[in-house]
Amino acid sequence: MLFLSYILHELDPHIVFTSFDETQKICPQRLDFAEDQHTLTSDRAWILSAGQMEDLSADIDIETGTIIFISECQSKSGFTDEHPDAAFICVSCSTAALYNIINNTLCKLRQWSEKYVTAADQSLYATINLTAELSSAAVVLLNPNYRVVVSSGLEGSTFLAEQLTASGALPAQLAADLFEKDDRSSLPVRYSIPDSRYSLYGMRLFHEQNLISVLVMEAETNRTDIDFYGLCTCAGQALYRHIIPPNSLHLGTYTKKFRELWLEIMTEQLTQSFEIHHELEQLPFPIRTFVRAIVVEFQNKNAGGTPYSLILAELREVFPECNITVYENDIVILQTYADRCFELNLNTKELFAILERHNGFAGISNGTRDYGFLRSLYLLAQNTIVLASELRKNPKDRIFFHEEYWVYTAIDMCAHRFYDIHHHDDIVYLIHPAVIHLTRYDKQHNTNLRDTLFHYLLNDRNLVKTASVTFSHRNTVINKINKINKLICLDLDDGVLRQRLIFSCQVIRYYEDYAKKQLKI
Repeated sequence: MLFLSYILHELDPHIVFTSFDETQKICPQRLDFAEDQHTLTSDRAWILSAGQMEDLSADIDIETGTIIFISECQSKSGFTDEHPDAAFICVSCSTAALYNIINNTLCKLRQWSEKYVTAADQSLYATINLTAELSSAAVVLLNPNYRVVVSSGLEGSTFLAEQLTASGALPAQLAADLFEKDDRSSLPVRYSIPDSRYSLYGMRLFHEQNLISVLVMEAETNRTDIDFYGLCTCAGQALYRHIIPPNSLHLGTYTKKFRELWLEIMTEQLTQSFEIHHELEQLPFPIRTFVRAIVVEFQNKNAGGTPYSLILAELREVFPECNITVYENDIVILQTYADRCFELNLNTKELFAILERHNGFAGISNGTRDYGFLRSLYLLAQNTIVLASELRKNPKDRIFFHEEYWVYTAIDMCAHRFYDIHHHDDIVYLIHPAVIHLTRYDKQHNTNLRDTLFHYLLNDRNLVKTASVTFSHRNTVINKINKINKLICLDLDDGVLRQRLIFSCQVIRYYEDYAKKQLKI
């Protein structure tokens, strides 16, 4: 979507006269030269010279809302007064120069669209980060209650960051000022902040007449290097494609109903346990005391062609009394159960067969009886898949339990927080120096003393078990432990120290295998 305001900014040095109203602010992306047409249609923008305009037949038909650019113009013409329902932009530059300016603007818009296709295939974060990068501005994605979901570039914000800090949401009055028209329009809007040189640009995203998300950007009011309206539109379209699965219309009635409820949970429209529990009771399958989230993700989910209807039918054979739906191209399964248990009652063999057949992976959260934390369970299960894809012991594994990867989840969260505070991701500074020393020794001497220490401590310093898991002879393990003791000179009878060393080994495994970084020797 190309906005006339941005083209006017680009043409500003050449503008002689303009005539259009607020309803004509969107410019078609098709551009044609007027020659001997009997009708100038509104589905494209037209270019003609002032000389051509004078030669046009007086009875030429111009559709309402048609946008016409006139080159080589020196003054206002009576022709524009004869067609008050059309938009005229008269400029002094040549026809070629006019065409090049408009075409360059269209090319930039197409480049943005291509970048957003890639970002939308990744995540909401990728789309918001791309928007901040392209605009050099603060960008936030809000839920329908105007609470922050994702943000980028707020460190450079003056007004918006302050407004969001107090409650994590856009104040109601500011939201009303930004979107002063209470309608269902998805067109971007601008609000000039009083007594400030900044403006807010906003765009609301709707699905089936329901507000699903809000995009807000902060930028200097006098900036003309970016079409903020057009950028909002490109970002909004990408966000919509990511939030709403492309095949949602093909889902069954109850699957759709559960997906709509799940969208409200994920966008934090529903946060209270009793509210969520009540809404889940309206679904066809029973709700019990405890619940866990299962996320099924597909390796090629963003390439299209995933047979969701078929997969849903197959999964219902494995989870016959569970509510299942599609969200952000993943499948969400809520498994509820009556009594607290610590082992999942699951037909893993059949689930694995489905996952293998469709190149999918499953992340399974722990359980809770507080339904207000379903969003957290989903995010933890989803992140478990991401971590396990790099950290799994067996490359053939497709079912990942959060409980088996919880330490790496904690390390992952710690790594993100570490970066936020220290502005670098060198988390080796959290690791015990002895483990760093062993890692460097291993690299220099092509040994595996660090892994031996890890499994030795993990197996309560049992030499037989350590030898078994490391596929080594018991005497080999003894020799390695003796070498380790000489290198680190620590008292391994200290339980707190053993815990510290085990955790350090896990941090460095995350650092090497997941973050793909290496210690400097």
